[in-house]
Amino acid sequence: MKPASTLPVTLSAENSPGQVKEKSLKGHLYTFLVGIFVFVPLYGADIILSFANKLPFEAAGIGLLLLLNTGLSIAMYLRKRFYHLIPINCLINYAAVSGFVVLDGYSTGSYFYYLPIAIVYILYASDIRKKIQPAIFFISIALFITAILLSFNFAGNRATLKIPNPVFIYRLIETLVLSIILLRYFLPAFINKENLKARKNYFEALFQSSVDALLVFNTQTREIIDYNKTTYRLFELPIEAKIKGLYISQFMMRYLDGSSDNLEIIMDSLPGDWQGEARFVTSNKRVFTAFVNSTVCLHNENECQILCIRDISKMMAQQNEIREYKESLENSTKVKTRFLSSISHELRTPLNGIIGTSNLLLEEPGISGNAREQLKLQLYSSEHMLSIINDILDFSKIDSDKMELNKQPFNLLETIQNLASSFENQFEASKIKFNFNYDPAITGVRVLSDELKLKQVLNNLISNALKFTLDGSVELAVSVKQSDDKEITVLFKVQDTGIGISKDKHAEIFNGFSQVHAEDLKRRFGGTGLGLTISQKLVNLFGGNIEVESEPGKGSCFYFSLNLKKEQLAIPVVPEADEIFYPAIDIRGVRILIVEDNEINVVVLKTFLSKWGIRIMEAANGLQALELLKYHHFDLILMDLEMPEMNGYVATKIIRETDTKVPVIAFTATLLEDMEQLITKSGFNDYILKPFKPKDLKKKIEQFAPHRKIEYA
Repeated sequence: MKPASTLPVTLSAENSPGQVKEKSLKGHLYTFLVGIFVFVPLYGADIILSFANKLPFEAAGIGLLLLLNTGLSIAMYLRKRFYHLIPINCLINYAAVSGFVVLDGYSTGSYFYYLPIAIVYILYASDIRKKIQPAIFFISIALFITAILLSFNFAGNRATLKIPNPVFIYRLIETLVLSIILLRYFLPAFINKENLKARKNYFEALFQSSVDALLVFNTQTREIIDYNKTTYRLFELPIEAKIKGLYISQFMMRYLDGSSDNLEIIMDSLPGDWQGEARFVTSNKRVFTAFVNSTVCLHNENECQILCIRDISKMMAQQNEIREYKESLENSTKVKTRFLSSISHELRTPLNGIIGTSNLLLEEPGISGNAREQLKLQLYSSEHMLSIINDILDFSKIDSDKMELNKQPFNLLETIQNLASSFENQFEASKIKFNFNYDPAITGVRVLSDELKLKQVLNNLISNALKFTLDGSVELAVSVKQSDDKEITVLFKVQDTGIGISKDKHAEIFNGFSQVHAEDLKRRFGGTGLGLTISQKLVNLFGGNIEVESEPGKGSCFYFSLNLKKEQLAIPVVPEADEIFYPAIDIRGVRILIVEDNEINVVVLKTFLSKWGIRIMEAANGLQALELLKYHHFDLILMDLEMPEMNGYVATKIIRETDTKVPVIAFTATLLEDMEQLITKSGFNDYILKPFKPKDLKKKIEQFAPHRKIEYA
């Protein structure tokens, strides 16, 4: 049993190290491109305007700032640690702007640059990857106000241009543009910060409420950096015991049993993606078996490893109990089978003598009428006892799943005719009419099946009909429902005009040792109540099921259908070229997401899709499918309905909330009467039944993904 993965609050909220690195790289690249393609043109235009308006000092200063800021952007892109030079760069920018104001006065609008510089300071202080630094925030505000006051105080009346002027207007607009670009980072960061706080609380609750012990350690230093409360409970640690700060090897040396399975793997170098069993010893010397799951993740940009330890001692003890109980049950079944086999042999031996001598005596001509009647009664009782023994043995075989079909070729019509003929004397003696009707289509048909068991089923049904029919008739009807060169589907029906069965007892009559009639009728008709139970089990072996239609006083009708293979000579067939693997329509490059939890179904499905040149991604449940849809686009989704964690119905409903165009086809083994209506209501475009026909699957792909962009793998 695999424990569910649980991420602690101290870990990155991203899903995997690869995704964290990818998003971080995208962020740096975006910042770099903004710096090159936005800041450079804006500063370049400022330099040109400064020269044009005879402000050489500002033109030169802005040129130097442009080089400084661009260089810092490149450095941050190449080496992330240069990120911490931002405050120094902001101080240089403050000093430069103050110098512009002092030298050239108010009219040039240089002081507008104070605003974006202050925003940069605040952005640095409010970086969502770190704790907010109030000191830097207040310093930036203080520097902003101080720089304005000082520069205006020393500037005096050195205004060289009249307000408004091109430089003043341009710098006002430029400042607004730069501020908007910078605030584009600031506002989402502020909002995400609150969301992250709530998210951390959520993950903290998950982390601490886990029934598994969770240990988080740095993969480089091997030092434990986090753990949950279950760790203390599982290892029975005292409150004063310290876990954080220990090396993972120290923890294992203390609590990993020296004779544990996977000892070397856990102690030497535990892989990042590993699962296995191990034995641990608590601080109170209690030994328990655990399932260990190892997962790698990122925490504060450092690679960490999570150990999930689940105590499975009770589960293993229960499994052992179940195994022992199962073995005991199997042994009991074997003992019962041997006993029944032995007792039946002992009973059959004397019965054989009784039945044999009874038949011999009945053939003697000198037997008086009274003696003959007594012999017939003795013969009937013996045969009835033999029938009961046979029923009990058959029931025992079926109950222990040891009954199998012995398939041999036989003439279907001849077998049924011989069976019907064997009942003529019994019906004649009971003065009940017996009708046998058959479909001419079965004439000459030889099938490959178990002749004896088929005769046993029909024999039981006809015997029951005869026993419970006091007046009227019994009919055996055999008709053909479907037939081709290889198979024939035959309907067998036994109908009588007997006492009938109430509808609420129809299901009960197939239960072992049960009779559904009143006590007086039970005593009158006798029997073990196993005949219909055995017949139903035998028909189930054939692949069919006995049905009943009956009402008290109106007789009963028992019927079942069997699909039988015809006997035929093995004729070599030259296989035609399979158009499945050579599709006439080019469907290569279609991107399909398979959402299926059964590995065998996935393998079969992938085999066909790969041969057609289709690009495939897999998800084991609805949750994984939703995660993949965040980062990938698909032309078609094949969605199983019944899956763990999130089924296909829920997943499709969530998909349809944001995407109504991507085709979703239900891939299911469940066939319901209102399947089409249910599928459409749930947001699916169509459905395919398992096991599927490859031709049908290919047609669905052509139908629902015809306008795809071909991308050859």
